[in-house]
Amino acid sequence: MKLATMPKILIVFSYVFFISLSKLFAQDNIKNNDFITIARPNKINGIAVQASFDNPLADQAKRFGFSNKIGLGYFTKSAKNTMLHCNVQFIFGSKMREDSLLWNIKTPQGDFLTKSGDFQGVGIFQRGIMIGAGYGKILPYLKANVNSGILLNTQVGYMRYKINIFDRDNNFPQLSATLKKGYDRLTAGLFAEAFAGYMYFSKNKRANAFAGFSFVYGATKGQRNFLYDVARSGLDSRADATIGFKCGWIIPFYKKAVEEKYY
Repeated sequence: MKLATMPKILIVFSYVFFISLSKLFAQDNIKNNDFITIARPNKINGIAVQASFDNPLADQAKRFGFSNKIGLGYFTKSAKNTMLHCNVQFIFGSKMREDSLLWNIKTPQGDFLTKSGDFQGVGIFQRGIMIGAGYGKILPYLKANVNSGILLNTQVGYMRYKINIFDRDNNFPQLSATLKKGYDRLTAGLFAEAFAGYMYFSKNKRANAFAGFSFVYGATKGQRNFLYDVARSGLDSRADATIGFKCGWIIPFYKKAVEEKYY
């Protein structure tokens, strides 16, 4: 499948998913013989378990390939459908694009020599963490009920990542805990994220989710004084960015809704 077709497929999937959910549950406006009850948005606190699937941009694309994030967040939604939230996300990836990494201790065949004289590969992975807080707004478009709709969200925070060099049995003296620091490209800095998608809260409080697209930009800087394989400083300033699809399952804690009755 071509990468360019993935966003279109994800858009269609998200739309079908939330429209299907909305048809399973009743609407908020309940009409009786004597009056019409109009529900107002609830105040909701909750926990969000989330995941994202990201394609790298800018300097990030020179070092890593496709990556994933999983995270946990806490939010509070007002009766005006504004949201405040905080979350922590963990970064995972296994695609490396930096060809110079560890080249000075590799054999011509691309293997590594163990302390016993054997040839063996080394596990190399992207690992990181993002901690942030932000503000969002649920807009009353395509809404299935008064608590649901188009979600626009922003957040800022701190990010930190590195290349995790995995030597489970400590077979490589050239990759000891101290020497790894000259290769791991540890990077840290501030980030900003913009999100646009859809948030859905069901009437029965069981099927609650969000999905959409996110863009992350990090103004980061290398944290190592010297990189052994390329023989230069690792304190360079970077522009790390990703664009991807983000979704999550919500565990809400409702406060009583306000209702207005018109006779």
